[in-house]
Amino acid sequence: MEITYAGAITGIFLIIFATTLFAVFEGTPQFTVAVEMMKLLAMVTAILATARVALLVGHRSPIGKLWLLGLAGFVLLTIGELAAAIDSGDKAVSGILLTLGSLVLILAVFAMLRQFELMIPKRAALLALIVFLSLGVMMAFCNWPIMQSDLSGYDKVRYFFIPFFDIAALILVIGLAFAFLGSGLEKVWVFFMQGALTILSADLVVGYLKLARGSYTVGAADLLYIVGWILIAIGVFLYRFAPLEGRRPSVR
Repeated sequence: MEITYAGAITGIFLIIFATTLFAVFEGTPQFTVAVEMMKLLAMVTAILATARVALLVGHRSPIGKLWLLGLAGFVLLTIGELAAAIDSGDKAVSGILLTLGSLVLILAVFAMLRQFELMIPKRAALLALIVFLSLGVMMAFCNWPIMQSDLSGYDKVRYFFIPFFDIAALILVIGLAFAFLGSGLEKVWVFFMQGALTILSADLVVGYLKLARGSYTVGAADLLYIVGWILIAIGVFLYRFAPLEGRRPSVR
């Protein structure tokens, strides 16, 4: 109960702080620096929480190795975001790091599904594939102007290709969330799911703004990235409070 109250108070404080920051300083260099720092801080928090979980379960255990794989994905994404923030050039390195980080995270989540031997019904797997393809085609159609625009190669990778990875990761995390419903890890994967959905929304919104305005640095839409990573960090943090007997899926 104390954790719930503390989280609610912290959330209210962050909302008030973020609203004030966006209202007063948006468009200034200080605002850009502050938002980038908050985003990186949220990502580093997720990294530290994931490292703690890997040590908790044993980094040499099968599940511990998967958490380390997820940790590697988080690190690559964080370095990629840092590189994008400090690089004023073509940001090719950042694009490569973000792509690798996304693929590593997808591999980690998929491996967790396999590790827990989750027997996904063929109908559910087929439905997931149909949803992925449908969303992918719709998103490709809507975002194709990004590929035809004068945006940089980094922006095209970040806001056209990366969202496809976001959708793939989101669908896999949804599978884990449903598998662990009613178990000790239910909240972990629900927070992960919410965080992944928020980050996907951020990529789509920022990509649209870049396309519509021709240029976009840092604005109110970036708050979605911060919220998304905070949700993921909370999900990882909650893992340590799950009872040992509840760390197995409720269905096989």
